Amino acid sequence: MDTVAPAVYVPPLIPECADERLSSQANPEEAQDFQPDTTSYWTSDVLQSTVPGLVLGAIAVVCMCGLILWAAIAFCTCCSVSKRRRKGEVGDQNMEDPFRNDDRDAMMAPEVTYSDRYSVLENGRDLRSPSGMAPRLKSNREPSGQRTDDINAQFGLPRDLTCVERFRLRKVLCASIVVMAAATVGVSSWGIYVSVESTAHAVPEFWNVFGQVQDIADQALRLLSRLDSVVTETEVNLSTVIESKGEVQSLASIPGIQQTFGLANPLSQVVDELDQVMTVLRDIKQPIQEAANVSNGTFISGFSEFREDFEPPTFAFQDTWRFVAIGVCFGLLILFVLLSSALTVWARFPRLGSTCTILLWAMVALLMFLGAGVMSGVKYVTEDGCLYAESFVVNFATKQIAGDVSEYAIKAINYYVDQSGTSEYVPGQALTQIVDPLAAQLLALSQQPAVDSLLKSLPMALQSPVLQADTTVSLGTKAALEGLAAQIPALQQLLLDVDRTASRSNVNPLYTSTKEYLCCSLSSDSSDLYDAWVATGALSLTLVILTTLRLVTFVREWYPKGM
Repeated sequence: MDTVAPAVYVPPLIPECADERLSSQANPEEAQDFQPDTTSYWTSDVLQSTVPGLVLGAIAVVCMCGLILWAAIAFCTCCSVSKRRRKGEVGDQNMEDPFRNDDRDAMMAPEVTYSDRYSVLENGRDLRSPSGMAPRLKSNREPSGQRTDDINAQFGLPRDLTCVERFRLRKVLCASIVVMAAATVGVSSWGIYVSVESTAHAVPEFWNVFGQVQDIADQALRLLSRLDSVVTETEVNLSTVIESKGEVQSLASIPGIQQTFGLANPLSQVVDELDQVMTVLRDIKQPIQEAANVSNGTFISGFSEFREDFEPPTFAFQDTWRFVAIGVCFGLLILFVLLSSALTVWARFPRLGSTCTILLWAMVALLMFLGAGVMSGVKYVTEDGCLYAESFVVNFATKQIAGDVSEYAIKAINYYVDQSGTSEYVPGQALTQIVDPLAAQLLALSQQPAVDSLLKSLPMALQSPVLQADTTVSLGTKAALEGLAAQIPALQQLLLDVDRTASRSNVNPLYTSTKEYLCCSLSSDSSDLYDAWVATGALSLTLVILTTLRLVTFVREWYPKGM
């Protein structure tokens, strides 16, 4: 049965620009849970971070539904009473009718002296009626003070609370609504600015970093492919020379051949070193091909597919849809904040006020879902990405890449993310870690003084009359020697190019910029978005509670039979 390899923890690189608290949050156990390629990570870890926002959003939805039900009942009651009144089914037409606050009521109202006014305020209805007209005196059918006690009892207030005291409470409530509305509009405007600024650079910066990674991968693939081709060509010519080893060594008997080649070492020693080069060359072919296949099949093709799938929609969001989403959320919120606050404070048009308050509850629910919910999840993922990106890449390569190629890929990744190594260029280090130790050995052998002096003198030596007049060396061997004169220097240069391109000193700046994007730019932007949306949602929630309380109180007090 297959065994699952234990997850590997790689200490992360935390840039200096990152929040200081991130350095102390890295935990090897949590690194094992950071697996964004699995659904369990999103349904357990990320979902847990969104629970407060989802709960608050659900509460807002429940309150919205409750307000809709209450408004519907009040509206239906109003319609029923109006129909009964028109049909004459209401018993006493002289009983107090809170719906009738027109001029006829004002004309029928008797004069009220100061003492009478105080008596009315104390025992009856508040002078500030919805129509602004003077109140009518209480009917004899209603005992003095009974309506005031009933209203107080409806809202949990002391039964002996006077109308003056209730009027003061209403003033405090209305003042609170005005202050909270102004604060909500101000914070919403700040939220629009933060949302636009925080999302202005995230997509372009991401694709800029991604493009740099893709460029280095493409460059490394081209070099590896060219190196594979040159190794094959060199192997053919070098094999011919090694097979004609006796012919080449017989050149040593020709007088002056040592001086003709300008060799510092005997020709036999040069041939022996070329034999070593041949041995390494044959062994290095497979690692070079594997490195090229991994670069092309795993990285290059994956990068290309990812870019084709996600670059157009992300830039569409960057250029258009982010403005639409921000404008709709905050624009509608500000609109309903102003309408709901104005209508409830003014105590007019209860149906319209109820509608605006219901819609304000809907916007509060949306803000809670997106701000305290989704934005909290985004913040959680970006912080995890900063802390555990290195561990995830290594573990992902372990699971997805099979066979010997997996060991190669993991070794290459560890070479770059290992913070204990030097960031300066070390010749041959990248060849050893990224390609194969044999590649570094091949480079070292090709740079041996004996081989180097042979390669430098071969072009002129092959044109010398001494070598051209010699018949002991076949034309094929001479052609192979001539080919080596061009191929081995090209092989040396390609190995050096691969070594420098894949070196940590060349890749480390890109690695650092990637971590700065994750830990500084993206983390800071997601944190700012979270703060702006949560602050706006909290103020909006407080405001909508106040406006709902104001709506219910003035409707139940002035429209007891319905709206």
